Amino acid sequence: YDRGNLYMYTGDMNKAIAEFSEAIRINPDYVSAYINRGYVYVHQYDYGRARADYEKALQIDPNDIDARGNLEQLRKKMGY
Repeated sequence: YDRGNLYMYTGDMNKAIAEFSEAIRINPDYVSAYINRGYVYVHQYDYGRARADYEKALQIDPNDIDARGNLEQLRKKMGY
């Protein structure tokens, strides 16, 4: 997860996705990893995968404010 953040902030989005995916593989309930991977997908214009990650994060923790806010922003981008 931390390596994913490092890659995300330095602009290596493919490596960031790989690291967040590995964090999720290790811990399938890692809400922050889904949120950050979703954020990277948004910046790659892969809105379907971003939406799936945000929705999964909310499935795990329905009260997560970051997942909820990011999903709402994504919905606005997508026009609904």
